[in-house]
Amino acid sequence: MNPYKKIGLGILLLLGLFRGIFWQFEPPNHYFFHQVKICGVVRFPSDRILECLSIGGKNVSGKLKVQIQKTIPTLSVGDELCTEGTIQPIRNFGVPGEFDQEKYWHTRGVWGKLRVKHFSIQPNVKRFWIASQRHKFSLFLNRSAEAPLLKALVLGMTSDLTPETKKMFIHAGLYHVLVISGFHVSLFLACIFQSVVWLLLRWDRLLLAIHVQKVAMVLSFALLGFYIFLTGASMPILRAAIMAFFGVCSQWCGQSYFSGYAWLWSAAFILNGAPASLTDPSFQLSWVAYGGVVAGLQIARNRHWAIQAISSTLGAMLMTGPILAVHFHQGSWTSWVSNLACLPLVSFVIMPLCFGILFLYFFYSPLAGLLILGLDPILQGWVWLAQFFSKMPYAFMYVYEPHFTQVVLWYGFLGLSFYFWIKKQRFMAGGFFCFFILFMVLSVQIRLLIKNHFSPFRVTFLSVGQGDSSVIELPHGKTMLIDTGGLWGLDVGERLLVPYFMHRLIGRIDVLVLSHGDFDHIQGALFLLKTLPVGEIWLSQDLLSSKTGMGIIELAEKQHVPIYFPEGSFQFSNTQFDILNPKHSFQGGSRNNQSLVIRMRHQDLSILFTGDIETAVENELRDGALQSTILKVPHHGSKTSSSLLFLKKVKPKLAVISAGFHNLYHHPHRAVLKRYQALGIPIWRTDLQGTLTLDAMFF
Repeated sequence: MNPYKKIGLGILLLLGLFRGIFWQFEPPNHYFFHQVKICGVVRFPSDRILECLSIGGKNVSGKLKVQIQKTIPTLSVGDELCTEGTIQPIRNFGVPGEFDQEKYWHTRGVWGKLRVKHFSIQPNVKRFWIASQRHKFSLFLNRSAEAPLLKALVLGMTSDLTPETKKMFIHAGLYHVLVISGFHVSLFLACIFQSVVWLLLRWDRLLLAIHVQKVAMVLSFALLGFYIFLTGASMPILRAAIMAFFGVCSQWCGQSYFSGYAWLWSAAFILNGAPASLTDPSFQLSWVAYGGVVAGLQIARNRHWAIQAISSTLGAMLMTGPILAVHFHQGSWTSWVSNLACLPLVSFVIMPLCFGILFLYFFYSPLAGLLILGLDPILQGWVWLAQFFSKMPYAFMYVYEPHFTQVVLWYGFLGLSFYFWIKKQRFMAGGFFCFFILFMVLSVQIRLLIKNHFSPFRVTFLSVGQGDSSVIELPHGKTMLIDTGGLWGLDVGERLLVPYFMHRLIGRIDVLVLSHGDFDHIQGALFLLKTLPVGEIWLSQDLLSSKTGMGIIELAEKQHVPIYFPEGSFQFSNTQFDILNPKHSFQGGSRNNQSLVIRMRHQDLSILFTGDIETAVENELRDGALQSTILKVPHHGSKTSSSLLFLKKVKPKLAVISAGFHNLYHHPHRAVLKRYQALGIPIWRTDLQGTLTLDAMFF
């Protein structure tokens, strides 16, 4: 590659990076929270994304994420769905470490979400031939015993997969096979290319008139275009096709398909064409995985194919590790083993048969149906392998979120190791790689040491939607969690709590406190107990009357976690805890009034955690010592709590309200907010301001 091309490539890369860093998505905010009439077209019935046609009679571009609260058996491709409702913005909860859902959907052109109850459907407004064929083909695949798996492999439709199946493949390190990516595009091109070459070689006269390989490649890319639109033409598959295109161009220029220059050119082209890709986890994972395969094949060049397979798989694993840790806080030590064991089966048997079913469907569907029946036992065997690897000890684990400098040094040491290996300075390459492993282990241990022994006392009120959850980081690395939140249709423990703990380098909950049995205070505890070690649990006896609470107690007993029903006053990790409510054993009545009320005192700071107590309990507590620096506002700011006399007794310098954004209960109540304002008490609201962290600088 001549110097001018290198300079041009460098300029394009820098320009793409610059555009990606400063890319911003600006949704039409003026449509939010207003009752409007919305019309949109359905492209794929299985997707819950509606392409906007008009809002309030005005043409609007972009897409809405729709939750349909009613079965629509007649919905099909090209239908126009019209409804009246309120569009809400797609927004994160505001918990550090959570996956950035807002940016994820914005990069896909989805700018709002809508719940649909009442609607009208006008059929066949627009005809999308390819989308219709996709829908019909997905229905055809239903004759398979493993139809959801087959739809994911061929069409990238993962909506039919059960959560258990998704989790199994994630834990086995094989979920990337179920998402249309560069792996599928490369296999598709390889299968089509070999098939076209085989057919062209059957005509001797053609061999004298054409260049077989080039003609086969042109036809392969033409069919790839059809396949791209059949799978929905999503941004990930378009990016994968671009990477494949530059790989083929590299081959035509006399270089290897897995060329470093092709890898860089694809990044430059993608980032300039779609700047939002820079922060998209799917692009980051596919691009660095491609780089890992390139490096692995270069290292094992001219070696046995088995060594090349091991080297390329290990290279992809090392390259994708930091990205998975940053975005998903996940890792698997067995993923390279499971990929080595399963990818040959998938690459040489399952995917070629899947592509065969796809093309036979358009030419002679009965034969495609027979091929499905033959593929089913193979798919079942693959599922068995995935299940086997997912159940291996410590196959899947949550990992601490790496610091930015750790990520940079990770890729820096890997790059230096690869450079010295290519230059045949194997001793230097091995030395850098060993130093890289040692440095990563030591850097994690040093961060944990600083965190556990030098971090100040810290209190965090998490923004978990319509629920409560507070994290207290005590001296000597001890951690207490008071309540775990809970939302219907979403596991708060998996989505918010564990990612936050991985972000904060917290690998153990020393004390888990569950104030009472309401779902919005305890749901996240189930996933938390399955994922992180818990030292002990403090409960209100109200949990004994809750189905979810009994499930938590049973799980804790299986894991031999001590359970206490705390009373009185005691010290834990140089911090005083006073249990103010309930004063007596469980007596029935209001569940909210059975909440644990805890006054925590650490040096000059005091915090009053009140659960969901109401005015009756507030009146009972007025005779005791209540004055506190911070008040966790009772019952999310409900009008049944925060009485005037109670607030005058507590005299907080700050009140924290934990509530969901535009929640159905309309918490906090206006009268309650006015009461705090009249007393001059500052308020922090998690629904508007997100997570609140108070450390030594605040105190």
